[in-house]
Formats: sequence, C-alpha cells, structure tokens
Amino acid sequence: MKRFKNILMVAEDRKNNRKPLHRAMELAERNNARLSILEVIEIPEKKIARLNSKLKKKNLKELFIQERKAAIDVLLRKEQVNADRIDVVFGVPFITIIKHVQKHRFDLVIKSAEGKGGLKEKIFGTTSLHLMRKCPCPTWILKPGRIRGYKKILAAVDPVDLDPVKESLNRKIMELATSMAEIEQAELYVIHIWQFLEESMLVNRVGLDRQEVKALVKQEKALHQKALDSLLLNHPTQAPRISRLFRGNPGEVIPKYAEECGMDLLVMGTLSRHGVAGLLIGNTAEQVIQNVNSAVLTIKPEGFVTPIR
Repeated sequence: MKRFKNILMVAEDRKNNRKPLHRAMELAERNNARLSILEVIEIPEKKIARLNSKLKKKNLKELFIQERKAAIDVLLRKEQVNADRIDVVFGVPFITIIKHVQKHRFDLVIKSAEGKGGLKEKIFGTTSLHLMRKCPCPTWILKPGRIRGYKKILAAVDPVDLDPVKESLNRKIMELATSMAEIEQAELYVIHIWQFLEESMLVNRVGLDRQEVKALVKQEKALHQKALDSLLLNHPTQAPRISRLFRGNPGEVIPKYAEECGMDLLVMGTLSRHGVAGLLIGNTAEQVIQNVNSAVLTIKPEGFVTPIR
C-alpha cells in the first residue's frame, strides 16, 4: 500500500490499542509515512470543572491528559514504535477526530471497532459509524481480536454506468484492496452486484414475452460482466484473485457473502452525492456497514464534503 503518508491511529482507554498500533506502524514503515496518535477523553469538561472546584491546587483535566499520555508512551516503548506526535484531548470523539484530521491533513484513520461482532451484536459502535459516514479521509475500522494477518480480502465495486466520481472511487478501491492483498499475502475477492427490473413486471405490466425478458436479463448480465472484467484488467495483481458477479440487492448480498466466505476485510466506497455536505453515505453502503461482521476500510468519493467544521 503505497499511498498513505500521514496516518492517524485513534487510541482508546482500554486494552485493544495494540492491534491498530501494529497496523498503523506497518503501514507507516512501508510507506515512509508519519504516524500520529490521538486519544479523545469523553468526560464532559463541565463535570471536570465541578470536580476541580473541590480540589486544592490540582488541575484534574491536566492530570487525566498526563495519565493517558504516559500510558501511550509506555505502549509505544513496549512495541518499539515511534510516533510523530501524541495528542490527548477532551471532546466528542468523532467530532474531535474529524477536526484533527482536517487540521493536520491525515490521509488515513485507523481505530478498533467498539463491538465484538457476531449474530447478536453489531461490530461498529457510534464513533466508528460516524467516522465511516463523515470522515473526509479513508477510515479503517479493525475488528477486535488477536493480531494476525488477513487471509481473505473483499473489494466491493460498481464498474457500470461510470461517471468521473464513481470511476475514481472504483480505482481507489482496487488500488487499496490489491495492495493490501499483496502485502498480506491474502486472497483477493472482487464482488459486483447488479440489479434489474422484476421480470414478472416486464411480462405482466409491460407485456413483453418471457423469452424477450430472458434475453434482456442475459444482455444485462453480460454488460456487467464485461465491465467487471475490464476493471480487473486495469488492476493486475500478484495476489490470488477471484471475481464474483451476483444479481440482487448489494446491501444484502455483500454482508451475506462476506460472512459465508469468512472475509477478514471489506474494502468499499461510500458513494454519496458529489460535493454536497450532509449527504454522507449512500443507502447501499449504509446497509452494508450496518450488517457486515468484518474489518472495513471505507473510502470517500472525490469531492466529498464533511459536515463537521
């Protein structure tokens, strides 16, 4: 992965900081990139002020910051990692992280998901979801668990009816997924989900012959297969690669396929209207994120405007 030069790892006041730190460190070393650490303390400052009024000559806010910075320093020394900068601040996590990204022009955010995943629990908590929806740079949310390499990486693309924004997004997805697969020595799966009008409607409402409808479906499928093949041709890789074309609802098919095949990482775009703040994420991407149970690397389209200022 040769594109990231200024990486931000989000630390949290718990024991799962090693995994995002290792991922961030690996990328920084491979790319000769800067690595920074940010931890956001969510205790309301008004509460801290009330407590301060009861303490003598002690700044409780500063004590919190010093304690967390010391803990991060210990972790960095233990893991033999050098950070360009370490910041510990008070605030609402997703807002503070996004403002930090804007101020220091980070090109990747890495953090651990809040949930454990599984059938009864969503893997992504509030902060992760807000970042995937609103952060202007790629956001890599890691599934909690032991540190290990990825074996299966899934890239979700949509190579048909391209406009410049969608074409750029597909290119970014393929570049990152391909590079990741080669680095991890993983299998790369590229999936494209296509949709078509209900065949029964074309027969019963429009009046087409069933054979005509079957021919139309066949032509549509061939169009999508050709577009997928062309995209793959433009992104060669040394990693083992498998492409899959399915008909259906992408928001349902992608999470199901990822779960059934045991994908470790999903690389996907969050296509929204070009350049319009507030239209943060497409319905399909939202549905996928809410239901997938793997790590996710989300990529914004060119011209994305975050509503956080």
